[in-house]
Amino acid sequence: MLQGLNWVGVIVALVVTQAASWLWYGKLFADKMSVPLSPAAKTPAGYAEGAVFSLIMLIGIAWVIRRTNRDSLVGGVVTSLFLWFVFPFMGESLDWLYMGRSMSMVEIDAGYTFVYFLIAGALIGGLKLGGKAAA
Repeated sequence: MLQGLNWVGVIVALVVTQAASWLWYGKLFADKMSVPLSPAAKTPAGYAEGAVFSLIMLIGIAWVIRRTNRDSLVGGVVTSLFLWFVFPFMGESLDWLYMGRSMSMVEIDAGYTFVYFLIAGALIGGLKLGGKAAA
């Protein structure tokens, strides 16, 4: 089931998205968070747990990209952004609609997941061992 996935793209995407998460929530929007991160999230174990969750999501993105034969930079980005729109973005929208989540937090989180999925699609679809990325 996981055979043929772009594991190099997945691992590089994991590192890049973890750095993007730190930058997004830790620096760019830290003062705009309506709910502070839990103390457990700021521990090494919390970071490790977040990385595992992220790895699982990246493997899922890679699996869809591979199963749909979209193994290229453009194919990876388009597929990944479609997945972003129908899953995290719609989930964020439902949180706003039914859970009373603030629109500013929806915008911050949806913006982050958009960037996350954009990075994931580009690296998983376009990054090839040996440096040859298909367009």
